[in-house]
Parts: sequence; structure tokens; C-alpha cells
Amino acid sequence: MLMAVDERPMRILVVRALQLGDLLCAVPALRALRMHYPEANITLCGLPWSQELVTRLPHYLDDFVTFPGCDGIPEQQPVDSEALDELRANAESRPWDLIVQLHGSGHDINDFVRSIRSRTTAGFHPSAHPEIALDSSLEWPEVGHEINRLKALVLHLGAPDCGDRLEFPVFEFEQVLARQLLYENGVDLSKPYICVHAGGRSLTRRWLAERYKAVIERLKDDGWQVVLTGVAAEMDIAAALTPVASDKARSRRCINLFGKTNTGTLAAILEGARLMLSNDTGVSHIAAALRIPSVVLVLGSDPARWFPINRELHHAASVPVDCRPCSYTLCPIGFPCATGLTTDAVYVAIQDALVRTESQCMATA
Repeated sequence: MLMAVDERPMRILVVRALQLGDLLCAVPALRALRMHYPEANITLCGLPWSQELVTRLPHYLDDFVTFPGCDGIPEQQPVDSEALDELRANAESRPWDLIVQLHGSGHDINDFVRSIRSRTTAGFHPSAHPEIALDSSLEWPEVGHEINRLKALVLHLGAPDCGDRLEFPVFEFEQVLARQLLYENGVDLSKPYICVHAGGRSLTRRWLAERYKAVIERLKDDGWQVVLTGVAAEMDIAAALTPVASDKARSRRCINLFGKTNTGTLAAILEGARLMLSNDTGVSHIAAALRIPSVVLVLGSDPARWFPINRELHHAASVPVDCRPCSYTLCPIGFPCATGLTTDAVYVAIQDALVRTESQCMATA
């Protein structure tokens, strides 16, 4: 059971050890949790990279501890036994008041949560395994958007519904660095540009590079500056998108920034973009947080769970397939969700998005 009202928690540990897009989907739940417990010290237990998010959201998160891993959680393997022992020892000497499991269904992580000493715990449990429920538990919803699933738990704790808006604050120095990077790489800052993010952690979330290239060529023919973003490990994609062109002036309209940005400067570059084209991956959630119009290519992912909620600002391009959502790293049946999505369809989606968002801007001007 939850603690009494007069025993409101002062130390809360929130567990969500996932990647960028997954963690951003938890921001509305974190906002509601802070509104419900305004005086509490709220600590995020997440993957090492996510300490950065704590610095961006100090109004919701006060501290950070690295998730040491546990059996069944692939994002952090192998388990750091020393860090796990330290986390447990610290909780023995100073127990948490409340641990909130926002990681997922609880199938693999609830044992970890129960192993950390606290006055009470809250989280999800799978419908088939009520025996692993935490002190205050909800059955994991098998349908619905990830944002609303996570919000359901904190609303269950009594928190107010503070909306579904994502947040990713960008620092001023990152905006300065982004402008400098764009200028040094040949972007005319007086003219609009479109960002293209063709990579992604999972291969079954990536559209075909040659089709991205064909769309980019059409955008360049229309006079757009195209800014390519991605991580250094995806240089093969960058090479496929930016072959040497005989027309130097035309070639300069495609700017390759693969490996030249971190998350903050990438977000600052997106802030200045007229539109973003990407796979359904973490960067689509940054665009949603920044309210940057986007066309997101939905391949193996589940759009009902992960696609940005604002369908006026963010537009999906996809073809119907029976095998979505996909759990494969490599598609065993010919990748129909990617091969069926044509360059014409994506180009038309971009044009529609540009027209619709331009109309919205004019209507609110």
C-alpha cells in the first residue's frame, strides 16, 4: 500500500533505463510526479547517457544514479555487480521513500526494484504475472501510446494530469555552436533548410539509403538546403547519401554533419529546420519536444505506441504490413515495410507537411 498523506515521500527513485526516445516519452509522467510531490528529491535511475537529461530537466529531476543492470534487461549488460551492491548498500543505510518503476511491464525489472530498500514501491506488472506486482501496481496496458501508459501509473498515485507535451530544453551555448557548425559547413543561415536523419539504432527501423538519396535529390532540385545528421558509426549511410557530384553548387546544398553533433547541438540544428525527415527513432521524439514539423517513416515500429501524438505537426509515411511491430534485427521476409514505401510517397508526404504547417503558421501569425 502507498504511504499515508502525512508521510509524503521526500526521496523518490524513478527507474527507466532506456534510450533517448523511450526516456523522452516519460517526461509527461515526470512532470506530473513533480507536481504531485513538489518538495521531494527525485532521482532518475537510468542508462549512463541519461544523466544529460537530468541537467536539462532540473525542474523535474534532482539527481541521477546509473542503472547497474539486471537479468533480462538488454540495455545494460553485463550487470555491474559492484555498482548494484553499492546501490543496495546505500539504500540500506538510507532507504528510499518511494521507488517508481517506469521501465515497462515489470516482467524482468520488478525483482530489481524490490531488491532496493524502500518504504514503498509503485509500478507495472504483466497481466499474466500478478505475483510480481509491486506495492502499488497497475497491470501493464498492452495497447495505447507509451506516453499515456506511463502517465497512467503516476495518475494512479494521485498525480494530476499535466498533459502529454514532451520537453527537451536546448541551452544557449548549444544554439551558438549549432549556428557555427552550420555556417562552417556551408549552410546559408538566411535561407531555410530541411534536416534528414536517415540512421537509427535498429536496422528494421531504417528506410533504404538509396531511396533517401532519391528524395534528397528531389529536395535539392526544389532548391532546398538539406542538412544530413547522424552518428559517426553511421558514416556508411552518409557516404550513400552524399556521392561526389559534378555540379559543385548543387552538391553544396547537401551538407553532411554525420558525426559532428552531440544530442544538444543536434537539437539546436533541428530548432532551426523548416522540417525534419527521419526514421521512427529517438530523433523523432526530439522533434516532437521542440515542435519541429516532421515526416517520420514508420517501418517496423508500432506507431500507435511510439509515433508523436501531434498528428497535425508530425506526419507518418508508411505502408500496411501484417508483421508490424517487428522484433527482428534483420528482416527475414524481404523487408516489405521498407521496400513497399516508395520515394514518390515520401516526397508527397514532405510536400503535404510543408504546405500544412505553412498554413498553420500563417493562421497563427
